[in-house]
Amino acid sequence: MMKKTHLDLLLLLLRSGGGTGKVFATTNDIARELGISQQSTSRWVIQLEREGFVERGHSNIWLTSKALDELMRVYFLMRSSFEEEFPVKLSGIVSSGLKDGKHYLSINKYTRQFTKKLGFAPYPGTLNIVIEDRRKKLMLNRMKGIVVDGFSIGNRVLGKVKCFPVLVNKKVRGALVLPERSHYSSDTIEIISQHNLRQRLKLKDGSRVEIELLKPSDSAPRVGR
Repeated sequence: MMKKTHLDLLLLLLRSGGGTGKVFATTNDIARELGISQQSTSRWVIQLEREGFVERGHSNIWLTSKALDELMRVYFLMRSSFEEEFPVKLSGIVSSGLKDGKHYLSINKYTRQFTKKLGFAPYPGTLNIVIEDRRKKLMLNRMKGIVVDGFSIGNRVLGKVKCFPVLVNKKVRGALVLPERSHYSSDTIEIISQHNLRQRLKLKDGSRVEIELLKPSDSAPRVGR
């Protein structure tokens, strides 16, 4: 049997409802459930509290948002390793971006790779979407994608970009792009296409969109149609 770890304690709290509320339990209760000593449990709880993964009250304990994010990261890592990744669906709201996309999508070393690897020459601009479930961006970070390599221009280093073929609003194909270096928050994603997606789909700030990730084998011949 594998040795118990802090992760086992976090998972126990999650199963007991500690992700949505307080779990009324003593260190003796937790020790019995995990099959370890009360002294070890007490040390673990104190350490996890110091690191910001749990909070405690009188005879109760609960997971913090930091712990839930870490458990979600582990979940998506396990899922991507043992399960088929597709289909993946996201939804969110169109938002104005920082206008970086137009600049980067005008750089030939990027656009040539996008054209070769995705099957279309991208319109110079990205559609920025604030997704409703930011945990799915964590999942995307763990998934395999189509990698557009980074490069240097003079003294400036431009990072690689991970891409996922997508279908936007069940109509237009494109790609979700995750730049290695991004100025956007954890709840914002960028979509590229050969089309101006705002015009093609009649979108504006506040419009709700649905995105479905496609297997590369399903998307390459028909991207942009």
